[in-house]
Amino acid sequence: MTEPRPSYFPAMSLTHVRAICRYLSVARPSSVWEWGAGGSTLYFPAFLAALGVQCNWTSVETSRRWADRIIATMSDVEFGSVSVEIIRLSYGLSEADDSAHRVDAVKAELKGYEGIRGRHDLIIVDAHKRARCIRSAAAHVLLGGAIILHDAQREQYQGAVEELVSAGWRKEVVTDEDGELLFILRTPS
Repeated sequence: MTEPRPSYFPAMSLTHVRAICRYLSVARPSSVWEWGAGGSTLYFPAFLAALGVQCNWTSVETSRRWADRIIATMSDVEFGSVSVEIIRLSYGLSEADDSAHRVDAVKAELKGYEGIRGRHDLIIVDAHKRARCIRSAAAHVLLGGAIILHDAQREQYQGAVEELVSAGWRKEVVTDEDGELLFILRTPS
């Protein structure tokens, strides 16, 4: 039997969605920072709202078009006690801008993208520049919180993950039916 999936279901396996829902059910975060908006930006806050959790959920997205699409869908979702904000990054460039200016602007924007406002109970990394985002996230997770890394099997993220594990972070590995990995990295005690 297949479970019903709303149109805003996260772009990840049901195994990974269930693992995140289990984490959210226990942790009941009051503040979440998410790199990479999408179905998860709609689904998980609605899940928390159904649990009666009060939470501020901030998602950062580099594609203005994709962010606008997610924002347009937000009115279809019951968020209840969860406040959802999507930060749309825009390089602010016209087609007439020269390529050197465009490259400098993109670099500046991505540097800002990796930055985090405040400290959070949970940080989800599921977007561009994941290794840098993991490193940045480590300083912004509250004690007892976690970083969740989607598509964690990718080799280019392993160095950043191992830095955290070496610093005492606990790594929980969730493997789905296709062998793809989700890491839940919990702060040192």
